[in-house]
Amino acid sequence: MRKQNKLLLSILFFNATVLLHCSPSDRRPEGSQRAEMRFDQYYVQGKRLYLTHCANCHGQEGEGLQQLNPPLAQSDYLLSNIEETVCIINKGLEGEIEVNGVKFSQPMPPHTDLRILEIAEIITYITNSWDASSGIFSARRVEQVYNNCK
Repeated sequence: MRKQNKLLLSILFFNATVLLHCSPSDRRPEGSQRAEMRFDQYYVQGKRLYLTHCANCHGQEGEGLQQLNPPLAQSDYLLSNIEETVCIINKGLEGEIEVNGVKFSQPMPPHTDLRILEIAEIITYITNSWDASSGIFSARRVEQVYNNCK
């Protein structure tokens, strides 16, 4: 059984490495190779999680869903409220928000099924995609914010 787990982990790591080298390198922060690998892991996992949990409402390319769900791509709200996004992902959102000058009032359901690391990976992906580059949003940082969500 342990050999199967090791094999599965090896395959996952290999696939992540291949995917990382297929993504544009300008998204990766400058720094140590370890930091770049960590960013790449967050980014690749974040994309997978985004497509599973978020793309249905916010679009494959973060374009949003007309007047119902706000865009995440080039979103002034997202980039100005990155830490608040932790709470929005976990607790959902009720009420009106304004994104890029457009008001949205469709409630967002909570994603209480996502772990802290998964939230960090999603935020890293959405804040480094679609012509944005904010760097890694660590699980430690998510945990600090998460514990202060209202």
